[in-house]
This record gives sequence, structure tokens and C-alpha cells, in this order.
Amino acid sequence: MDHYTCTSCTKTPYSHNITYGDGTWGAGPIVDDTVSIGGLVIKNQQILDVTMSALNLSSYGSHVSGLVGLMPLSPLQNAVPPLQTIYEDKLLDMNVFSVYLTSSLTAGEGGSFLFGGIDYTKFSGKLNYVSVATGISSSKGMWYVNADGAYVSGVAVPGYITSPWLFDTGTSFIAVPSDFAQAFHANITGATYSADYQVYFVPCKGDATFGISFNGIKYEVPYTDFVGTGGSMTSECVSLVMPLSGYEMYILGDPFLRQVYAVYDFTAGASRIGIAPVNVSNPSLGTEGLSGGPVAGGSTIGNDTASSSSSNSASFWAMTVLAMAAIALTVL
Repeated sequence: MDHYTCTSCTKTPYSHNITYGDGTWGAGPIVDDTVSIGGLVIKNQQILDVTMSALNLSSYGSHVSGLVGLMPLSPLQNAVPPLQTIYEDKLLDMNVFSVYLTSSLTAGEGGSFLFGGIDYTKFSGKLNYVSVATGISSSKGMWYVNADGAYVSGVAVPGYITSPWLFDTGTSFIAVPSDFAQAFHANITGATYSADYQVYFVPCKGDATFGISFNGIKYEVPYTDFVGTGGSMTSECVSLVMPLSGYEMYILGDPFLRQVYAVYDFTAGASRIGIAPVNVSNPSLGTEGLSGGPVAGGSTIGNDTASSSSSNSASFWAMTVLAMAAIALTVL
């Protein structure tokens, strides 16, 4: 991947060093430049010009030139994320982005993002909206929402109380505190904890489910989607409901997000996530059948028979992503 060259950017007096959960990191100055995400042009957008790093983006393909954090606000005092710029500059008629993940990573396709719209052909029923959790010191700018229940095969996980869960397409498993992991796997026959690998080994076949509820509505992850092979680590099968060593937190990664269509509303002061079961009869990518026209300001989202309340043509951009941890970013 060619390194970004600051030819038309405006330099700022700020810099940053970001470290990811897998230990990789990137550091450099923060600059302002014009960027394009899936055809959506964002002017005067702050980006981190990574001049030192332990990042390897080559696995995502030669077309990927950066990582985009889709948070409504930045936890950094002197940084403005793309969604905040999009909102303040009124670049979209509807202040949402919608995420659809394919049920399996076939043919190198991971799913699609839709900026400024909702594809009603991708889910069943109505969207269940949950407000972003507040009062969490570590969650500023993050997509945390409170889950009122957690289940194993339809039975409440012992000891669980309403807690904030982070929606994160960049995580390939479901992260939970160690006590939760122990209580969950105690109800799965044959599950054993490996202190060496810090994971739970489970039978490769089973019918147990992972469940979670928002606003009293339950969503389930089938056994085949939260159990995987150990790869080079071991020939045994591993539960993807994993305790995070040193991090007592809840993260809903791809095993859960493949089960739902997720709409992230980044309206300032009213951020929320809408979820609904994916429409398994329409597994294709793209924006075919897009309905429910964008509503100016994004504060109200119409149903599948709604039309745009804006006199302007609908503004939405769609993009297919090959890896959900990375979005193609072009600096113009």
C-alpha cells in the first residue's frame, strides 16, 4: 500500500498514537484533507497521517488506503471523526449508516455499508431502536447500547444484569467478562476452559444458542455461528463467546451482527441503533429495492412506504466491503 502523501492537506498542531485490541498501532500528525468514502466526498476532514506504525493493511487488498472509525463523536479532544463532519456539513438527507453482513465470507465478500439510507429488503419486521448508552466513562463516541437480557439456549445467563454492549464490526467474536463466560459455558455440555489459550473448547456440533435482548426483544445466534475451529492453535473447536483477558467488557462482534441488519443513527444528541433480523431470503449485496426515502435531518426514519420529505433528491451512498474492520478511504 502506498503511503498517504500530504500534498493538499492543512496541517494541525496535533498528533496521536492509536493502539488496537490486537496490539497493532499507528502514530503521526493529524491533518485536514478532502476524502472520499464510497463516493461520498468529505471536505476538511481530519485524518491521522500515519508515519509510524505496526499496521498491516495489505491483507485487505491493494485498494485499501486507510481505516475509518465510524463513531458519532471522538474521544479525543482535538479530533473530529467523519460522521461528525458529515452531520455538521449536512452531507446526507438522513444521518444514518446501515450495515449488512453476509451470513458467510464467501467469494471475498463481507457485506455492505449504506450511508444515508435504509435498505428494507435486507431485514424482516420493524427496526427495534435502542438509544446509545450514556454515563460510561470509557464509551464516549462509541456505539454502546444497554442489553436487558442475555441467554444460553433461551435460558437467562445466571448473574447477568442490564449492561452496555459495544456494537463492533471490527471484532470477529463476542467478548464478555470472565464471570459471564463461565456462567454461559456451564450450560453447554462438553465445554472446557483452556487456561493456556484463554478460550473455551466446545464440541464441534451442538444446538445451543447465544441470545441477547434489547427492549425486551430477543435475538439469537445459532451454534454454528458462535463456534469455530481453532485453526493453527488446535484441532478442537472453540467458542467465539470469549472472555477478554484484562478487559471486563461486552462486545457484540460479527457472530451477532451477521444475524441482524443494523442502522446507526448519528443525529447529534439522539444517537441510537436500530436492529432487525436479517432477511435470509435476500442474501445478496447492494441497494436493490431501497425504499423509505431519506428524511431531512435524520431525526425521524420512515417505514417502507415512506417517501422523502426533502424536495432534493435522496442522498445516499453504498459500498461493498471485503473486510468489516476496514473501509476503503480515498484521499482526493
